[in-house]
Amino acid sequence: MVLAAVVTTGGTVEQVLLRARTTEPVSIELSGCRVTGQRWDEGAGPEDEVECRYVWSVDGRTFDEVRPADKVHPDGHRIRLWASSKGGELDEHSWQTVAAMGLSAAVVDGLALLAGAGAWRRVSRRRAERRDVAAEPVLTTGRAGTGRDR
Repeated sequence: MVLAAVVTTGGTVEQVLLRARTTEPVSIELSGCRVTGQRWDEGAGPEDEVECRYVWSVDGRTFDEVRPADKVHPDGHRIRLWASSKGGELDEHSWQTVAAMGLSAAVVDGLALLAGAGAWRRVSRRRAERRDVAAEPVLTTGRAGTGRDR
């Protein structure tokens, strides 16, 4: 539970930082789109996995990268994304993604805190019970034998 809380919280923080880095709106030209495989979507059946070459410029530098796409686009198709002015890193700025990750992180973090609080209560209760229990009798050589009080 704690690991899940750390992972979801870390993912949310990473998405927020990505949005802080990608501040330049850029126009991206897609080319060479092709189907690379298929995946099964429970509600819709098989869906094509598509990748395209993305080409964009930021501050006079041109970048290109092969990335997944939503569908096969004709060469020259343009889309708008956000890029980092330093390294050209791209992001869609989907705040729904951040909101969904933040919500799931909050739920998992809350469950981890509740589980931790419950475990702490159990440990504290056991410690208190141990302090209240009298120490077990110690057998001495003069009282060896049955172990009963005489």
